[in-house]
Amino acid sequence: MVEREKRRELADLLEAFISGALTNDEFVDEESEIRARHRPPRRERDRALEGVTSMAWYMYDDLTEHRLMDKHALTPEGLAEVRRWILFLRN
Repeated sequence: MVEREKRRELADLLEAFISGALTNDEFVDEESEIRARHRPPRRERDRALEGVTSMAWYMYDDLTEHRLMDKHALTPEGLAEVRRWILFLRN
């Protein structure tokens, strides 16, 4: 099942996170809300959403609240990877 609206919301959220507009804690809270809204049975879930949110978990640090800036900034390769996720989610 493809959940287009949730994909768009996650793409917007990822964009805000990598731009530094959201902290890691804000990102996780909002991502959880997106996924929890009308959560279909496991066999009917959007596997792309599951995969992208699973990979996004690696950008999260629950020890300190921070933005993806300065010492927490993504590498150029990491940034390119997340941008590919965003393009995928929007198509």
